[in-house]
Amino acid sequence: MKLSVIIPAYNAAATLGEALCSVEQQHVQPFEVVVVNDGSTDETAAVIQSFMDRLPLVCVDQANAGLGAARNAGMRAAKGDAWVFLDADDVWGSNKLAHARDYLMRFPDVQWFYTPIFEWSPGDAGARMRERACPKIRTVEDFLAFNPIVPSTCSIERCMCIVTKELLGCISHSNSCAILTRNSPPGRDCRL
Repeated sequence: MKLSVIIPAYNAAATLGEALCSVEQQHVQPFEVVVVNDGSTDETAAVIQSFMDRLPLVCVDQANAGLGAARNAGMRAAKGDAWVFLDADDVWGSNKLAHARDYLMRFPDVQWFYTPIFEWSPGDAGARMRERACPKIRTVEDFLAFNPIVPSTCSIERCMCIVTKELLGCISHSNSCAILTRNSPPGRDCRL
C-alpha cells in the first residue's frame, strides 16, 4: 500500500523541520510526502527545500486559503493509495506509518481510522508525555459532542469522496468540505 503523507503548512518554519524529521524516521517509508505551502511569508519554503533530497517530497505552493483548503490541495496532489495527515506543528512516533499501512490492509472494509494523540509541553524540563484525555465515547452523540479526532492521527483510503459545500447546496462562500464514504475500489480517484 502506497501511503501519501499530507502536511499543510502556513508560516511553519519553526516547526515543520521537526515534523518532517518524524516522517523521515518512520520504520515504513511513505510513497510521497505532499507539503502544501499555504502562502507562507516566513522561511517555510526553505525548510521544505532542505528536505527535498531526504524524503520523496512534493511541494504544492498556493496563495493562503486556510487549513482546510491546504489539506484538500494536498489530497488532490497525492498519488498514493491512502492519505495520512500530519500537521506542520505535530510529530509522529516512528511506527505511525507502519500502523496505518497494517490496519488499512488488515481491515479492507475500514476506509479511515484515527489513533490516540499524546501531548507534552515543549521546553518544560519536567514535562511527561501523556495521552490526551478523552471521555468514554459510547454513542454517536458522545462522538459528535467531544470530536476526539485530530487530523495528525487520521489515515484515510483514497477511495473517499471529497464533496464541497457548494455541491451540497450549503454555504457557498465557505471553503470547508465534507468527506463522505463511498464503496469503490481502493486507489480509485472518485473526487467529484
